[in-house]
Amino acid sequence: MMETPLLRSEINDLPNNVETLQNCVIQLFGVVGNLTLQNMLLRQKLHEAEDALCDIRNATQTSRL
Repeated sequence: MMETPLLRSEINDLPNNVETLQNCVIQLFGVVGNLTLQNMLLRQKLHEAEDALCDIRNATQTSRL
């Protein structure tokens, strides 16, 4: 059976912990920014696809008349 490691911290570890936390927060902001950009691009592609679908629908209705 694996035992859970004990987390031990000393006062001297605090600066390292703060630096590690800052790096994690910076990485998290990077990930959120990247996801936001991808979301925007996907929304743009979806909008373009909806426009194309409307054009096709309009063309088929016009050709029936």
